[in-house]
Amino acid sequence: MARTMNILSMRLRFLFTVILTGIMGIASFQTATAQVVMDMSGQPVNIPQPLDKVFGSAPPVNALIYTLDPHLLAGWNLPLSPSQRKYLDPAARHLPVLGGWFGQGYNADIGTILQAHPDLIVFWYPYMGPQASVVSKLRALGLPVLNVKLHDLADYIQAYRLLGEAFHKQTRAENLIRYLSEKKDALQNLHTQIPEPNRVSVYYAGSPNGLRSGCDEAMPTATIQWADGENVFHCTINHFQGYQQVSMGQVLRWNPEVILSDNPIFLAQVYTNPAWAPLQAVRHHRVYYIPQQPFSWFNRLYSFMQILGAQWLAHKLYPQQFAFSDKDIQNFYQQFLGVKISDARLREIMQP
Repeated sequence: MARTMNILSMRLRFLFTVILTGIMGIASFQTATAQVVMDMSGQPVNIPQPLDKVFGSAPPVNALIYTLDPHLLAGWNLPLSPSQRKYLDPAARHLPVLGGWFGQGYNADIGTILQAHPDLIVFWYPYMGPQASVVSKLRALGLPVLNVKLHDLADYIQAYRLLGEAFHKQTRAENLIRYLSEKKDALQNLHTQIPEPNRVSVYYAGSPNGLRSGCDEAMPTATIQWADGENVFHCTINHFQGYQQVSMGQVLRWNPEVILSDNPIFLAQVYTNPAWAPLQAVRHHRVYYIPQQPFSWFNRLYSFMQILGAQWLAHKLYPQQFAFSDKDIQNFYQQFLGVKISDARLREIMQP
C-alpha cells in the first residue's frame, strides 16, 4: 500500500512538473514572440508577434493602419461607399464594418470586435467621452491597446514611426515619413514667404446653405493654417468637431477671398444665389470643392489626407509661390493608398 502511494505520489509530481514546464514554456514563447513599445500616451504596450489583424478606434486610425499594410486591417468603422472602394487596395474594399468609439452613431460592440479576432487595437488619444472605460474593458479582456495622438502633422510622423515599429513595417513607415517631412518643410517654407498681412482669407462653407463653418482653432480646419491661409472664422470651440453655425451677415462682413466647401448642394447654387454675390470669392470665381475620395482632403475625421489637401490648397491660394500638379496627386495616391489614378479617375476625384 505504501509502495502504491509512493508510486502515485511520484506520478503526480511528474505530472505537475510536466504541466508547470508547459506553462512556463508557453509563457516563455509568448514573451519571446511579443514586443514592448511605448505608445504616444507614455504607456508600455505588449505587442503580440506576429500580428495578423489590427483594429483602429476611429476612421483616422484605421486609415493610418491601412497605409502601412491594408492586409492588417481587421475592419472599418463606417461603411464604405462604392466610390470610396475604387480608390482603395482590393484587400480592404470589403472588410466588415465594426463601428468604433468616435460618435456619429457607430459605437462598437466589444463582442463584435472580439469576433473579428484583432491582435491589437489602436486608439485615438486623448480619449473622448466614454473611451477610457472602453479601453479598460478591452485591456481586462486581454486585448492590448496602443494609443496614438493625431492632432497635427508632427503627430502623424511620430505615429507612423511608432506603428512601423509595432507592425515591423519600419521601411514602409520611413518612406511615408520622408514624404510627410518633405511636404511639411515645403509648407513651412511657404509660410516664411508670405507676410501675415498678405495671407489669403478663407471661409469654409460646410452645409447646404453654406452657413456652418469650422473655427480657426478646430483641428478639422487646420488644413487652412497648414496652407498658410487665414481662416476668417475666429471663435472658441464649443464642440469636439469644431463646427458652428454662422450668419450670412457674418460671412458678408468677413468677405473672404476664397471659399471652400465639400457640400455639392451649396456648390451648385453659390454662383447664382444673390445673397453670396457680393463676396469677392464669388465675384472672382474662387470657390473650390474639397475632394473627398476615398477620404476627405480637408476635414471631417481628418486623416493623413490633410497633407495632400494642404498642398492643393496652398497652390490655390498662392499659385506663384507653391507648385502643385496633377502628377503630385497621382503620386500621393500611389504612395499612400497603393492605387494608380488615371487622368479620367483624377477628374472624378476633383469634381463634386
